Amino acid sequence: MTTHDVIIVGGGPAGSTCARVLTRGGARVAVVDRAEFPRVKLCAGWISAPIWDALELTPREYPRGLWEWHAAHVDFRGGHHDLPCHGWFIRRVELDDFLLHRSGADLHLGHNIKAIDRDDDGVWTVGELRARYLVGAGGTHCPVARVLAPPRPRGPVGVQEHEFQVDGAAVARTRAGADGEPELFLHDDLRGYAWNIPKTDWLNVGVGTLDPTAVRDAWHRARGHFDAVGHLPPDAGPGLDHVRGHSYYLFDPAHLDGAVRADPDGKGGACLVGDALGLAQPLTAEGILPAALSGRLCAEAILAGDPASYPARLRRHPVIADYARVFRLRELGASLRRRDRDHDRDAPPDRARRA
Repeated sequence: MTTHDVIIVGGGPAGSTCARVLTRGGARVAVVDRAEFPRVKLCAGWISAPIWDALELTPREYPRGLWEWHAAHVDFRGGHHDLPCHGWFIRRVELDDFLLHRSGADLHLGHNIKAIDRDDDGVWTVGELRARYLVGAGGTHCPVARVLAPPRPRGPVGVQEHEFQVDGAAVARTRAGADGEPELFLHDDLRGYAWNIPKTDWLNVGVGTLDPTAVRDAWHRARGHFDAVGHLPPDAGPGLDHVRGHSYYLFDPAHLDGAVRADPDGKGGACLVGDALGLAQPLTAEGILPAALSGRLCAEAILAGDPASYPARLRRHPVIADYARVFRLRELGASLRRRDRDHDRDAPPDRARRA
């Protein structure tokens, strides 16, 4: 057995950011992941400006592929809109590997976790590793989340996507805008959207829906749309034939209630970060920023000897507070749409026709 202060399950941005903050604070940290890195991770790779502070990094310092963009090209109900906005895209296979290997943690890669145990002294055991603190950073199906069973008032969203390499010259001829600028196809009911993101000689194409059972049909519509407008290169077909599905939870304030199970003495416990907790932005579904941010805040709570403060640290942070406001607005909009549908359903036939 090897003893650490903290075991982190999952080596993505949430786990690696948590590990980096902890190791720099003097903690002995082990990161366990069933994959060897670098590994392919399904993700569009969108990051926004606050990520750089969370990672203690600047765009200039990031040594891998980075696509900065200043416009998004949006198709909605037959109209096309070029919207000024700003962000970056990365490739997760590169970002995750870079962040994990700079974390300073003891890495245990290619280890499938078969059991998580805790003894009467409050020590967690994962394989041959022991620690008083356990952090679940393993995504939607994180084994630590299965142990803690956080509240899930709503189901996950569904996604189908693929990132694949194509001829760069063909991408340049067919993309909607400049290199790295996303093309978005919004669903008429605003309950999902599709994307087509050129990254020089890579394409990331996918679709996400609030109703995961609708994602397969939505993918076929999205592919048909991007083909029809001529924004897919001729050699993209084989890549588009190999989309894969996954799911995750959008931010819900109720999720924060399950963020930590702290020991009364403040010297141990278990926490969830990133997609294991369910923090993706409730409208756009951006996930890398809340993953890194939650990893940082979790580590700071542990280093302060106050793991129970982790949920409050999340709630107080401006990014998460903004997510809570967006969540409330989204729920208000959904409530108004339901009320309108109920009103139309109950109205007399002649009145419903006039409406």
